[in-house]
Amino acid sequence: MTAARLKAVAAFRRRAKKRGLARVEIMAREDDARLLRDLARRLGDPAEGAAMRARLEAGLADSADATRQDRRALRDLMNAQATGLASVWDNDQDEAWDRV
Repeated sequence: MTAARLKAVAAFRRRAKKRGLARVEIMAREDDARLLRDLARRLGDPAEGAAMRARLEAGLADSADATRQDRRALRDLMNAQATGLASVWDNDQDEAWDRV
């Protein structure tokens, strides 16, 4: 790129930053590219952006809550099995598992 182009790009990015915009570059599957472009366009629209942002944040929060609940349930199951199956797993007389 020539010096003039580099200067123009830098000036453009400075102006965008002053307007509260951030440059975001991602690598995504080709199938998702259209969806991500549409999402970015909608988030940039003042009329639609706030509602879209709220729906996305709520969906991501629900997903995080579900993941936390899944982890809690798995931990509870492991703890329940640890006490109930301790004699099976920690049996010194069972030599079959020593070879695994």
